[in-house]
Amino acid sequence: MKIENKIPMRVDLAGGFLDIWPVHALIQDCFVVNFSIPVFTSASFKLNSNSHKDFKNKEKKIVIEVSSLSGVYKESFIDWNSVRKESRAELNLFQKHLEYWKEHLNDKINNISICLKSESPIGAGLGGSSSLCVNLAKCFSSIFKKQMTKHQLLMLCRDIETSLLHAPAGIQDYIPALEAEPNFIYIIECTPFGPHWKRKKAPISFFTDHLLLVDTGKPHHSGNNNWEILKKVIEKKDKPLLHGLNQLRDNALNIVDVCEKENWEDLL
Repeated sequence: MKIENKIPMRVDLAGGFLDIWPVHALIQDCFVVNFSIPVFTSASFKLNSNSHKDFKNKEKKIVIEVSSLSGVYKESFIDWNSVRKESRAELNLFQKHLEYWKEHLNDKINNISICLKSESPIGAGLGGSSSLCVNLAKCFSSIFKKQMTKHQLLMLCRDIETSLLHAPAGIQDYIPALEAEPNFIYIIECTPFGPHWKRKKAPISFFTDHLLLVDTGKPHHSGNNNWEILKKVIEKKDKPLLHGLNQLRDNALNIVDVCEKENWEDLL
């Protein structure tokens, strides 16, 4: 049995941070606009044939490989408990998923090869961790035959990354990953009933002419300061910050209008 997924990352156009609860409950009419790009994460779960000899001799049966432009990590483990105890940054996100799926892990899933890959460097700001998080959620739900809606997957991934960051995670990064197709623009409305989104085919020639992605070699982990900013929003003491968030909201609404009318030149 083999399960494989390939999921795109995204580029923000407008509204980032407004998708974090309760920001959009405090600032009305919050939208986020992003688009999926043909830069991918991939995940492969391969269940190998299990033999009595392997189990009896306690040979290493769980093989995990994590690769990105930042390097390759590969290790073999004797059981899932060994995986959970391994102190490697490359396994942090995977280990958080294991915490959620631990009730499903048993002796039947003890001979498996897992390969995780990212076409982007770590901390590139393209939503790579969110893409990989959705990848893992889809693979685990498939292997355990657990049916999950897109909304359930989104909430699961948001909570897993919040647990990993120890800071509130938004939801906009997961939506292009859930749809799993590159070259689409996503207009995401933040509502009390959860995010609603529509997608439009992206004008590839326009973005090719006017957008350049550059790897500076310096990681960027924007989620780490979410809590500090969120506290200031709730306390309402930082007036320049609140004014800036309202401007961010207004700018996002303008970008939504541009995308709806397909007046792409107005993005310049």
